[in-house]
Amino acid sequence: MANKNRNKGIYHEKWFETWLKKIGMNVKRQPMSGALGGEYIGDLLINHNDQRFICEVKYRDKSTFPSPFSLFKNKDIVLFKRRHKVENESQVLVIFTQESFEKFMENTHGNTKKKI
Repeated sequence: MANKNRNKGIYHEKWFETWLKKIGMNVKRQPMSGALGGEYIGDLLINHNDQRFICEVKYRDKSTFPSPFSLFKNKDIVLFKRRHKVENESQVLVIFTQESFEKFMENTHGNTKKKI
């Protein structure tokens, strides 16, 4: 069973890697889905605006997703994908922490960090 889940996880990590590259992101899969730790933490690594963003990928067929808040330990972005698109709902969610989103948007389209 663990082998089946690992293969499913790898498949969906590759799916996100392909999709993110298609939309212009500089992304790579982490060896062993981040199990090595250290610089290899997380499932995917996005390099954007000379900064690293560590991503966690979660796919669900029928069950519910874990709370995104519980997944952000040492991660910047959580990527959720469900098997079937539900009417008027997205099949994929991209979730940032506030701090990670601000870093991601720095120097994008002329935006610079501004105090609120």
